[in-house]
Amino acid sequence: MINIYELSLLDLLPLSIKTKEIEGVCKALDRQLKEISGRLIENIILPRIDELPENTVDLLAWQLHVDFYEPLSLNLDKKRELVKNAVVWHKKKGTRRAVEQLVKTVFFDDFKVEEWFVYNGKPYYFRIVIEDGSIKTREEYNLLIQAINSAKNTRSHLEKIISKSNVCNKLYFGASVKKMHSITVK
Repeated sequence: MINIYELSLLDLLPLSIKTKEIEGVCKALDRQLKEISGRLIENIILPRIDELPENTVDLLAWQLHVDFYEPLSLNLDKKRELVKNAVVWHKKKGTRRAVEQLVKTVFFDDFKVEEWFVYNGKPYYFRIVIEDGSIKTREEYNLLIQAINSAKNTRSHLEKIISKSNVCNKLYFGASVKKMHSITVK
C-alpha cells in the first residue's frame, strides 16, 4: 500500500515524459506536497476530538448547535461526548431515545423514561424514574429539567421525576407480651 506521506511524484512519473526538467519540477512540487500532506491532520477535526483542547471543543459545540451544552458546568469528557453525538442526536431529536441518551451522557446511567401509556398517565406526558437517587441539589434538578426540555418534543410534557434510593439501615424491633389473669370474686 502506498503511504501518502512518503509518496513522491517521481514514483508516479511515466517513463515516456521523464526528462531532467520534469524531474526537477516533480522534486520542487514534492517538498510543497509533503508540507501540505503533513498539515492535513490539522483539518481532520471530528475524528480527533479526544485530542483537541477545550476551547476548540467549545467552538465545535457552538458550530454544531449542541443541545444543553453548559461550558462552565460540564467537564471536558462530557463536552467531548456531547459534541461527538450532536449530529446523530439532531436526527433523533424529539424522541424518547434522544432524551435517554442526553440524560445518560450528562447525568447518570441508571434511569428510565416512562411514557404515559406505560403507567396509565395523561396522554402526551412522561416521567423520569431515577434508580439511584443521585439528584442532590436544586441546581442539579433544574439542570436535569433543562436538559430534558432541550431533547424532548414540544408536544410531550414532563409530569414528574421520581428519584428512588435504597437506604440500608439496621432496623431493630422488639415486642413483649404480658399475660394477666383477672379473677372477680362476688
